[in-house]
Amino acid sequence: MASKKKKHKKARNKKSHLNIKKVSLPQLINQGKQFLDAGKARDALSSLKLAIKTGAPPDDINPMLFKAYLLRESQLRQKGMNVEADSIHYQAATFMPTYDKLSDNDLLAFMKGASIEDSISTYNGYIRENSRSSAIEQYLAGQFIIHRQWDLLDNLDERVPLKKDAASVFQAAELMHSGDWESALACLKPVSRTSSFAPARIFCLAMVSFYNEDDFGMQRALSMIPKEFPLYGVVKKLKQNSADLPCLWEGSVNTEKGIAEALEHLKKKRFKHAAGQLKSIAGSIYPDDYDRAIFHLLELVWPFTRNNTIYDYEYVRLIRRLLPENQSDLLTAKTEYFEFDQPLINTSQYLMLLDTEFPDPEHARIAHALILLHAVERIRKENFFVQILRCNFERLGSVLGIITSDNPDEFLIKMTLKAIQLDPENRRGYELLATLPYCSRKTKNLMEEGLIQMLDYFPDDPFPCLELSTIYYEKNAFRKAENILKEAMKRAPHDSRVIDRHVISLLISADNSIKRKKLHLASRDIEKASALSGKATLPLVVEKQILFQLTEHGQLSLFDGKVINDAGNVRSIIDKAVAHLSHFEQISTIAMLILDATGRFPKWDKKIFRELDKAFRHYANSIKNLSSAHIVSLLNPLSKKVRPLTGSKHIAGVILERSKNILKYVDDVDIIPVLDILIDAAEAKPALNEIKRRIKNAGGRIKVLLEFYQAALLPITENRLNTLKDFQKIKDKTSESDQESLRAASRRLAKHASGVLKSALENFEFTMPVPSFGHLDDMTSPFDLFNNDFFMDDEDEYDDDDDDDDDDDDDDDDDDDEYDDGPNDLDDFFGVLEDLAHNPGVFDQAFVKSQIDKIIKGLEAFIKASGLRGAPDFVINEIKKIMRTKEPDMAKGFSALAGLLDTEGINALSKEAWIFLFGKDR
Repeated sequence: MASKKKKHKKARNKKSHLNIKKVSLPQLINQGKQFLDAGKARDALSSLKLAIKTGAPPDDINPMLFKAYLLRESQLRQKGMNVEADSIHYQAATFMPTYDKLSDNDLLAFMKGASIEDSISTYNGYIRENSRSSAIEQYLAGQFIIHRQWDLLDNLDERVPLKKDAASVFQAAELMHSGDWESALACLKPVSRTSSFAPARIFCLAMVSFYNEDDFGMQRALSMIPKEFPLYGVVKKLKQNSADLPCLWEGSVNTEKGIAEALEHLKKKRFKHAAGQLKSIAGSIYPDDYDRAIFHLLELVWPFTRNNTIYDYEYVRLIRRLLPENQSDLLTAKTEYFEFDQPLINTSQYLMLLDTEFPDPEHARIAHALILLHAVERIRKENFFVQILRCNFERLGSVLGIITSDNPDEFLIKMTLKAIQLDPENRRGYELLATLPYCSRKTKNLMEEGLIQMLDYFPDDPFPCLELSTIYYEKNAFRKAENILKEAMKRAPHDSRVIDRHVISLLISADNSIKRKKLHLASRDIEKASALSGKATLPLVVEKQILFQLTEHGQLSLFDGKVINDAGNVRSIIDKAVAHLSHFEQISTIAMLILDATGRFPKWDKKIFRELDKAFRHYANSIKNLSSAHIVSLLNPLSKKVRPLTGSKHIAGVILERSKNILKYVDDVDIIPVLDILIDAAEAKPALNEIKRRIKNAGGRIKVLLEFYQAALLPITENRLNTLKDFQKIKDKTSESDQESLRAASRRLAKHASGVLKSALENFEFTMPVPSFGHLDDMTSPFDLFNNDFFMDDEDEYDDDDDDDDDDDDDDDDDDDEYDDGPNDLDDFFGVLEDLAHNPGVFDQAFVKSQIDKIIKGLEAFIKASGLRGAPDFVINEIKKIMRTKEPDMAKGFSALAGLLDTEGINALSKEAWIFLFGKDR
């Protein structure tokens, strides 16, 4: 139904547009003026733009276009569409009349959409041609009070007297923001009635009258405040009915002070006081929904865990103290999702609780889709190795769109398709889908499924057609690819993307014709491609032209590899074909020609390849004149849409083999992306040589990354066995700000490693601690290692709450009875573990599973009894060190246990048990 309405609306708009085209020029201009007066900004813009196309003098139309754009900007801001309004504001600026022809009102309307810096600059230019404007200066004065950017007063023209009252107003503005109206009024006493800051003084007088219950005095003061005052919206409500502003009647007058006290308590780990202060603030700012206010305040507290002002477990304890169970579970899941330590688990657990945050099913559906897309983007951006992402798909997979049997290669595509299913009208989902990697036939079919859906929801968009054509070419479905490109041409015949893809389609067709010895068909397709080609596809067209001319002129046979005439003419054909290209395009074209020929015609006579090499080296002499960015573009792998033309995407090897010094011209800031390109193209040795050349003179983050890449590449190129300690040394000396860059590099390099190194790079963990264990009876609770106020500074007023917590803990004990049968001493099982590890086929699988379950239950029981449940990682690691000292033989047993667990068993482990077995949180 919605799509039908859209079609009818488009048809009406098209008809209206056609009617406008039939109107004469004077009528068009008159119509534009009428639309402008009626507040119909879009219609006015259409009429005025058409008037310019029809021949109207721009000097007459531009001032009206300026007003129309300002009107449209104002309308968009009223709807809250600030991004779109900013775009319209920039368009309005292009039509702004000269200052001598600009009115006060038009300039004021323009300044309302500009930053305070731009407003000052514009007003300075205005008063050079015109007299000062009191309305505009009052507006600027209000902006200074709101934004408090007092240093910008120095940028104002000397004729503007705002600086005179700056000292008084500066102090008063701070008091106004804190709600101390009487003190602010006292500070503004020296401000005269004629000052541009006078409205602020009158507003303070009105607020003082309000709190003194002097309604007559308040209304009298409000009546004197001009419309240019930035708080005029509040003024209007106070004039009409002050009860419409409940913030004036309820809650604390000075909330900022309470917030500052709460932050101070958090920094000093006075959690009881912080909790009390947060309760007070929540009651003040949102008394109708106290839990919701607390929820949002705790969201604002969460960043303190990122800079270690408070620890994660302290934050969780604070959440559980202040929020009901369903809300605390939601906030815990939400913060863990943003931490993203276990992407699939974190995402699915947050989605399972989404109904609590979005009770409206429609809102929950949209939020579900957006979270899935955000998760996929983060996994891609942060280079998570998809194959190691774990999750209990039987329980949580449905919210992700993944089932247990799915291949890891399908995870991201399935999650994106789930998001598209939930919100099929969100274009972002389809665009993300098109960027995801796919290799198998099944993943190609999934991509095709999603893009076909986009065809229906976006009937005028060529994007799905273009992406489908790439998939069809990769599947060798040439007829389907050509048909879908015809559909793209119908939808957007003038779109450069469509034209470029049409050019590539013609070149693929020509390539196939050359292979089938139908040169007349190839010639026709290449001529069409040349006629349509733009800058982006020009090197591709020229490469095929050279290949075709060499064939047609008898320089070589594409079918038996024999040279017919003198190979020297190969160079003359190449020189003539690339003469009109830039240096960058010349090198790119010949490199693609060599890549194409090497992959498809390896039996060509060596003389031909020598001629191609000579031609490349001749044109490669200009590489030193190219920018670093251009060189990176040369080395970049070819895009998937171009791949059918060359057979291989890796062009870096072709260039490096024939231009060994090219990397010298790459800037340090670009060298890491270049190293990634070389490693992906199996050119590890040139990459390592370049690292050795640069590393001595590098500094800062670049030096650290080069050392890390060198440590990873040495085992590949020189058969040197680097220990994980080499990586750990680099990690330890890396600054906190550069750790994320190093982590991302580690994940990228993991794709090219194997064994223990691969696992270490994936997890960015190079210490590889061996888990150990000790007797329960010998263990001291880790919480005894700290003061009594480890979690909370428990004082008398919280004693009742603590008693309640103890009751809750008793309930938890009942829930955890499944662990009570577990042994307190796990030594008895270690002999069995060794037998299981060395002779897995001897034991019945049911027996194996029962023994492992008993050991895991015992481990979980130990964690609970020793007080480790919910403890931070560093506490568990410290306990493990103590255990290893007391019972070193147990490390071997737990290593065996870690190796025997299947995926289901691993996913069922608690966070603490995982750390014990694997040395690091998931």
